[in-house]
Amino acid sequence: MRRRRTLAGLLVLAVILAVTTLQPAGAQPAVVQPAPTPVQSGLQLFSQIFRLINEEAYAPAAYQVLLRAAAEGAQRVLRGSGLDFAASVTFTGNERQDLQTMLNRLQQAMERAPASLPPAEIAYAAIKAMVQAVGDRNTVFLTPAEQARFNEQQQEPQPFVGIGVQLSEQSGRVIIVGVLEGSPAAAGGILPGDVILSVNGQAVEGRSVTDVRQLIAGEEGAPVTLGLLRPATGESVTVTLLRARIVQPTATARMIAPNIGYLRLTQFRMGSADQVGALLRQLQADGARGLILDLRNNPGGFLLESVDIASHFLQEGLVTTVRRPRGRSTTYLVRPREPKFVNDLVVLMNGRSASASEVVAGALQDAGVKLIGETSFGKASVQVVYEFNDGSGLRLTVARYLTRNGRDIDGAGLTPDIAVPIGLAVVGTAGDAQLQRAIALVSEQLQLSAQAAAR
Repeated sequence: MRRRRTLAGLLVLAVILAVTTLQPAGAQPAVVQPAPTPVQSGLQLFSQIFRLINEEAYAPAAYQVLLRAAAEGAQRVLRGSGLDFAASVTFTGNERQDLQTMLNRLQQAMERAPASLPPAEIAYAAIKAMVQAVGDRNTVFLTPAEQARFNEQQQEPQPFVGIGVQLSEQSGRVIIVGVLEGSPAAAGGILPGDVILSVNGQAVEGRSVTDVRQLIAGEEGAPVTLGLLRPATGESVTVTLLRARIVQPTATARMIAPNIGYLRLTQFRMGSADQVGALLRQLQADGARGLILDLRNNPGGFLLESVDIASHFLQEGLVTTVRRPRGRSTTYLVRPREPKFVNDLVVLMNGRSASASEVVAGALQDAGVKLIGETSFGKASVQVVYEFNDGSGLRLTVARYLTRNGRDIDGAGLTPDIAVPIGLAVVGTAGDAQLQRAIALVSEQLQLSAQAAAR
């Protein structure tokens, strides 16, 4: 059995594919089949993923390429355990026959492998290599541990103790790429782009992001001192912060100026559209007649959530078209979501706004809503996540999406109507130049709307 979920990007509601067998009254009980052995399970998984790639992938590779890569992947892991495995594959041109030949070789390898190398590890190595041969960076095989971590990331984030920074490794240095609004880091003046030089006096040069996170981690209320380099000014900064419990909801909203609401969405998780609906009701109750929708640093998520969220801001028509192989396509129309907010609206985005974010921003831009900020990431591919009985998963690109007006933005992104760099500022704060420009634009729109109503 496998479970599949459709993602716009790095990610449509879970659909469980299952078979229920009904036994007529008086029928003989079915013979219980023995559970498959680890070797059989590995072979079944390999076959299933091979078929999925060939039948569902948006741009599948030739089957010979897939099988040759799989043989090489198995060879590498086996040789690492001291077992030789011939990687050369001779093809007959008959796909079914060549697949069976590969399965026979894998079976032999798994049966002869030392006890220190479980059959599943051999199968995973072959599958990973085969999936990489598809040549699509968003098509990925996930081991059970990797799939479990992926599933955790799709849930509403749990509160955590920390200082509220997002880290990345660039050119051997650990960089702060994001600072959470309202966090100790924001209060302490830490800015995106700061380079971490030391933690509590301990130099971090050459250390990984994981190592630096562990050094920063600690008990709530306890201090941590960071030594930073600020490349924009060339100055060195030392900041001592108190760790705090940080809540990171997917959607937040507040009144940001008279009659103007501010709604920020950090990811399109299951249930995000319901959160947006509730927040819109609250903003309207608080007097919001204009709105800023902030999709900056939002990497995307579930496709149907993006359609539902866009439907809160569109009266009718198309949201997006999903184009599949062999000329197939699916259109997603505006859905009857409540409440509708079709008053004065602008959208904020930047270079880290991707996939499902671009579905929403592209639909709204095509409907006449102004985009402010920077060109978006440009990821117009759709993945389905298949989950298998052993806990592993396959994230497979199965389609590309077009905007409401049929634009293909893959690799190009959405160009803002008003380009504004954010500069050295934390998203959502008073120094956020993009947000300030959005407030000014919505204020202008509200004035124009009031003047038109008075005529």
